[in-house]
This record gives sequence, structure tokens and C-alpha cells, in this order.
Amino acid sequence: MKEKVLLSQINPFVRNVLSGRTVSRSRWVKAYDCRLFYIHGGSAELQIKDETYSLEEGTLVLFSSGIPYEFRHVRALDTIILNFDYTDDYAGCEKPLVPVEADKFNPSRLLAAPLFEDCDVLNRPLVIRNMQRMEELLYQMDDTHRKGPIFYREWNSGALKSALVEILRCYQNNREVSMEFLDRIRQLVQENLSERLTARMISDMLGYHENHINRLMRNATGMTLYQYIIDRRLSLAKILLMEGSLTIAEIAEKTGFEHVCNFSSCFKSKTGMSPSEFRRKHSSH
Repeated sequence: MKEKVLLSQINPFVRNVLSGRTVSRSRWVKAYDCRLFYIHGGSAELQIKDETYSLEEGTLVLFSSGIPYEFRHVRALDTIILNFDYTDDYAGCEKPLVPVEADKFNPSRLLAAPLFEDCDVLNRPLVIRNMQRMEELLYQMDDTHRKGPIFYREWNSGALKSALVEILRCYQNNREVSMEFLDRIRQLVQENLSERLTARMISDMLGYHENHINRLMRNATGMTLYQYIIDRRLSLAKILLMEGSLTIAEIAEKTGFEHVCNFSSCFKSKTGMSPSEFRRKHSSH
């Protein structure tokens, strides 16, 4: 049973801080307390419930206890991991709690599972990119936890509360910027799909540097601007292929590909089928 709380009522208890190389075999696990992952280096994919996230340097992940997750395609992944509770109700349980395989998870052992009434974003998994600003504080928490000076738990509790507030601010700022930005991107891409559209062209239209746009796009969609353009082109191509009135060469032209061979190669790499195979498969239904 989740206990309703307000953000102002939290008093985090940091049970463990661990930094270094993460070695993880692919398996679904659940944790009995909350988790914060910060990616210092390397890459991986993280599946949380039915969502998949690409992890790279600077990515921060935050989620509550009892949520199933799985690391995949781990490549030299350096992390800082916090095991914590949002309140100190279970501060007497100081020993680190190791995640268990999802099918062996015992819900009766679940620690504090708050339901935030005034901050719904903390009730679901949160993934934010480009959070390098948090790195110094998280490493200070790791150092404090390892050395265990006087009042170290109180210090880490205050540090985590400050970190959570900063994370929420970053999330809100990214959300506000991303929604307006995505609307403009969608409009420009949709209006110019038949053109030889490039990321540079979009950046010139918007008056932003291409790197800045890519950073915002990754925060909002997990894709670069180029990847987003390709995604929109192929979505339109699928519709046109299923309608069946245009040739593949005409579809390639309408979706902004300079040569039909480029279109066919890109389509197959993303869907596993050639345009002709896709058309045959869907015209048979």
C-alpha cells in the first residue's frame, strides 16, 4: 500500500552509494528501495517496464522501489548508484538491499513506497540527459558515504534532497522548452518532407546552432534531429506504400530521398524489409 506524501515532507535516507564500473547481465530485476543511476561514462540500454531508454554519459535515471528494470548492451558503463528511501521511516534498515530477479521479488519486503500528491513526476520513472551538473555532488555523496565521517548520513540526506529539487527543476525546464521546440520541429519537418531536408537546413530555419538543436531533441525524443527527420520520412513512406497508388521511385521522391536506392537501403535498415516486401505484406491484409 502506497503512503501519500508531499514533496515538502520528504527526508531522504541514503542507504548506499556505489560508484565504478557496472557489470550487469541481461535480466529483469526489482529493488526493495528507490534507485538513482548517474552515467559517468560508457553506454547501455535500460528497459523499465515497457519503455527502453538509451543511456550515455550524463544521463540520470530515477525511479521508486518495486519497479522492474533490465540493463542491456552494457558497454564500459561507469555509474554512480544511490539506494535510498524518500523518508527515514526505515532508517533502521542500513544494510544495502540488492535487487532480486523479478520473478523472485517478495512484495511484503518492499520498503517505503510513497505516492506523491503534489509531484506526480516522482511517481513514475524519470530519465534526464545532459545532467553533468549533478556529477560533483553525487561524487561528494559517494566519498562521504565511504569515509563515514560524523553526521555523514545527515549530510547525504540533505545532499540528496537538494539533488532531487535540482532534478525536478531540470525536468520542468526541459519539458517546457521541449514542447515548444518539438511543435516547431514537427511543423518544419512535415512541411518540407519532400525536400532534400537536412539538419543544417532546419537549424538555419530556426536560428539555432545544429548542436544545440540536437541536444534539445535528444532530451525530448531520444533522437537526433537527423534521426527524427528519417523517422518522419519513413512513417510517411509506410503510409504511401500501403496506399499502393505510387511507385517506389515516386515515394522516394515524395519523402525527400535523392535516389531510390538510398530510400530502399534506409527503409530496409529500419524495418527489416525492402519497400517492395513491405508493400506486399500489407497489401495482402
